[in-house]
Amino acid sequence: MALKSEMKHDEKGGSQGLLSLRVSLTGMVAAAGLVVCLSTVFGFLGRFSWFMDLFSHFRVQYLLSLALLGLIFSLIHHWKTAAIFIVFACLNFSVILPLYLGGQSQKVGNKMVMRAMLINVNTRLGDPERVKKVVRKVNPDLLLLEEISAKWVEDLKWLGVEYPFSIVRAREDNFGIGLFSKFPLVENKVVRIGGEVPSILATVDTPGGLLKVIGTHPLPPAGSAYSLRRNEHLERLSDHIDSVPTI
Repeated sequence: MALKSEMKHDEKGGSQGLLSLRVSLTGMVAAAGLVVCLSTVFGFLGRFSWFMDLFSHFRVQYLLSLALLGLIFSLIHHWKTAAIFIVFACLNFSVILPLYLGGQSQKVGNKMVMRAMLINVNTRLGDPERVKKVVRKVNPDLLLLEEISAKWVEDLKWLGVEYPFSIVRAREDNFGIGLFSKFPLVENKVVRIGGEVPSILATVDTPGGLLKVIGTHPLPPAGSAYSLRRNEHLERLSDHIDSVPTI
């Protein structure tokens, strides 16, 4: 009789332990989802803090993770938790969607179509052979490369054949920049927008007419000082675009 009671006690305890493990796992997943929800809110408060502004760059990740969590909690009938995650997923979706709407496709007709390409090559870790492969595959008319150093310029000498017109400012601090063109650069210069980081202003003489180009690489918002300088850079950018020379 005592043995039977003990067995029942063990069975009950084992059942409670399993239940506890399941609840704990569910709670951990829910807590992770709430962290993503909080990150979503922080992303809207970037004007008040550079740290919160960092959370504004991951809307797609927030959307996908919260949508998945909403589906998971719906399947296990945790409706309130699922609803919270779906609401926050929709909030992120509302920020992303306008980026794909509003623009109207214009018929080109007989006008010339050009292809421009930008690559951040990564000064120290980038692979010149991979860059060469992708450039030749895409075959852009205009190519802007960021983070090029003296070594990168040496590794990319082949560009001189396919892109005979260029302006390059190599640097060793991840802010080198270069514009390579298949068409003549009628006017070009290196300027500094809101700081010491170089940007390129150019006018390209294409068969379809003159084309204004600006290539720039703002500082990353890594800290209060960098964030302020990045914002100043972006605020002054429109003035420099208007000042790009035309013929």
